[in-house]
Amino acid sequence: MADQLGGGFLRLEDLMALTDKQVQLVLRDIDQADAVVGMLEMSRELRNRVLANMSERARGMIQEDWNAMKGPPDAGVALTARTKILRVANEVAAKP
Repeated sequence: MADQLGGGFLRLEDLMALTDKQVQLVLRDIDQADAVVGMLEMSRELRNRVLANMSERARGMIQEDWNAMKGPPDAGVALTARTKILRVANEVAAKP
């Protein structure tokens, strides 16, 4: 799958190519804080798909964190979260 995207996922929207199982594996391997920030940069369609692959409890925690945020995240924090999510997604997609 990573080959389909020129050797890897480069944008968060590229994650739409993952299966639901792969999305779940990515969610298990990333920090919740990175998920919170990274999901803010996703399209509504991708964000809804990611949320649908979370437990009700995890969805609630993410939404509580969004509600507690005071404005958009710092650009550096957003870049770090995005980079971590894409790294994990590429690792998951590379597994047979």
